[in-house]
Amino acid sequence: VGQLSNLSVSGTIQTNILNATTVKLSSLFGLTNLSVTGTVEAANLSGTLTTAIQSNITSVGQLSNLSVSGTIQGGSYSGTNLTVTTSQATRYFATMNNVVAASLLTIDLSQGNVIAIPLLTSSTFSFSNPGTNPASYIIKVSYTSATAFIITWPASVKWSSGTAPTLTCANAKTDIISLIYDGTTYYGTYALNF
Repeated sequence: VGQLSNLSVSGTIQTNILNATTVKLSSLFGLTNLSVTGTVEAANLSGTLTTAIQSNITSVGQLSNLSVSGTIQGGSYSGTNLTVTTSQATRYFATMNNVVAASLLTIDLSQGNVIAIPLLTSSTFSFSNPGTNPASYIIKVSYTSATAFIITWPASVKWSSGTAPTLTCANAKTDIISLIYDGTTYYGTYALNF
């Protein structure tokens, strides 16, 4: 048919070779092999996708679902919720959340699961943005004086025997408070006087 500038077909195109700079198809079926050297764009790809080893991929864009049956190797992983069912991880890195002391202190738990507070005054704590999944948080309370400060904890924090810790409140000392969050309640334990 020579060189066509426009071809419109309302039925089925059957061919052994389809060669063009730009081809836009709304449906493909019955293919046993499709080789593309450029870019593949599609709303939905299913089946087995194979490619040569791509060691220099730095970004895959926005994925709503990624299922991997083999090993994932990478430098860092981040996300609002990251669930790992099996892992060969040798290290776990926490995110530090440095908080400025205040008499009324709202701690944004989405900013990190290790919270460092240099306590400079008695304070009433509240928590925001804990997420919907169970999580653990560590609060590192440090002191620069021997003033007897008091922390008033939210009612959602439960302590063993119902008693919150008595803070060390000594110059250059640190108290560690650990909280396990189950989606409703924070279960607190502590190690004092470091």
